[in-house]
Amino acid sequence: AAYQRFLIWLSAWDISKQNPVVGCGWGLFEMLFPFYQQRYLIHPNLTQRTHANNAHNVFLENLSQTGIIGLGIFLWLIFCIVKFGFHQIKNVKNDFQKTIAVGIFAGVIGMLVDNIINVTLYFVIPGFFFWMNLGILAGLGTSEKKIIHHNSVTKTVSVIFIAVSVLLIKMYITIFYAEKNYFTGFKLAKRQSTPIEQAIPYLERAHKLRRLEVNNNYELANGYARMSAQFRYAGVPVQADEYQKKAIRFYKEAIAANPGYDEIYFNMATIYAQRKEFALAEENYKRAVFINPFSLDAIMGLGNIYLFMEKYEPARNLYRRATFINPSNKDIWNNLGYVNMKLNRIADAKECYQKALAIDPNFDLAKKNLYNINSAVINKRQPQIDADGHR
Repeated sequence: AAYQRFLIWLSAWDISKQNPVVGCGWGLFEMLFPFYQQRYLIHPNLTQRTHANNAHNVFLENLSQTGIIGLGIFLWLIFCIVKFGFHQIKNVKNDFQKTIAVGIFAGVIGMLVDNIINVTLYFVIPGFFFWMNLGILAGLGTSEKKIIHHNSVTKTVSVIFIAVSVLLIKMYITIFYAEKNYFTGFKLAKRQSTPIEQAIPYLERAHKLRRLEVNNNYELANGYARMSAQFRYAGVPVQADEYQKKAIRFYKEAIAANPGYDEIYFNMATIYAQRKEFALAEENYKRAVFINPFSLDAIMGLGNIYLFMEKYEPARNLYRRATFINPSNKDIWNNLGYVNMKLNRIADAKECYQKALAIDPNFDLAKKNLYNINSAVINKRQPQIDADGHR
């Protein structure tokens, strides 16, 4: 979406300003982006947070990660490519080859234009075809045979170059197959009609090929979490526990690849909460909220953990914060009323239940709690109240 790219571009520009000469370091944009986008989420047109593993603009991609120096080198490279393309078109004598040269050069320019809103130059398959086309363009019209005399130094350099090239080719082939398995597993995992068991083997193969890839590790952990839920609902606690442990392991591997995804911490915290490991759940919910201060799910999750731990004051602060993010959520108002009662804030609790009922007049839980408050006030006793899912 356009607003997502605008949010990414604003954040990329801020990253660039932080280290304008040399940038933040190649490959670090994805890790830094979540922290830079926070300031813009209060804008009414940019409230929907997004993820970005690149700047979606090749110039900002280079500027943010390699600074003015890197961007200057990249612009020089583009200038050389364009100049060389026009040179080949002008100097190729054969009409057929000239036509081929024009077509290839148009494709190269088209890809460069596309990279104003993308960074496909750095993706394996599009990048391969980009440089392959330049190689073909360079070979057009070349008919002269040159004899190159090698000495020991040039032979050694040639061997090293060939060895490095072979290793790079092997690496890119591995990445290609890893991505192929990941996307297959991802599509199967998102397809509601397909059992999650069919997606997991593809994601596991992708992990073996490329261990520290955040998206694959995250989806694999989600798959294990779903398997755990299936066994838990089926009444098979041993296998449910086994898959929960697997999910936690791969959430941690996803964090090792990129610690900037609040969803990873949130999902892992949820698993810990299911396992009654509330201290670990609290720690990971806090990290999710730190990365994304506007994540209603993470704020409510942390508030619920405090509720279980009977830490009512911090729970109240979080629920109040949640009402600013989504004031039309009846469950938030009901939970806030619950902690207000626990803190003996009777008037505040009554107001919260009334707001919950204003949102949904048929909300039975809020009706019951408000009735209990009114009855308790009349009879001068402690009211019996229920939170959303807590008694």
